[in-house]
Amino acid sequence: MVDGVAVEAGLPASEVARTLDELEKDTETALACGYSTNLVVHAFACSARRHGIGVELTRPFFASMRQDLVRPSHDELSLQDYIYGSAEVVGLMCLKVFQAMPGSKPDPDGRALSAARRLGAAFQKVNFLRDLAADSQELGRSTCRNPAQRTG
Repeated sequence: MVDGVAVEAGLPASEVARTLDELEKDTETALACGYSTNLVVHAFACSARRHGIGVELTRPFFASMRQDLVRPSHDELSLQDYIYGSAEVVGLMCLKVFQAMPGSKPDPDGRALSAARRLGAAFQKVNFLRDLAADSQELGRSTCRNPAQRTG
């Protein structure tokens, strides 16, 4: 949303941010009540409510998406926060769904939790590599403050 069709449509960052705020509000409302007129949000909320996914995972996701609008580069700490919100929380959401499947085993020591976060982070880092040219040349973004020290 923040660097795909909105950019192609020529929307300014302020309008994309407003739309993102509305989507987050709609998502939180649907998580609370179980309904949205936006069918994608409604489907997500139905699954999220069934599997115990709440704002503790959706808020960091939206926060990371907002970073794409305002932060052209990251230092080590902001990059860790970005990766947590943009990818690790998705791994944690998937884990909640997988753990509810028939035949899944309990994870008393939290190894699956840690693995879900690491897998999400790995996917995000692959995305950084895949999108390196477009991020820097078209969107003016970098995964670190000094592009010569790129680690993401």
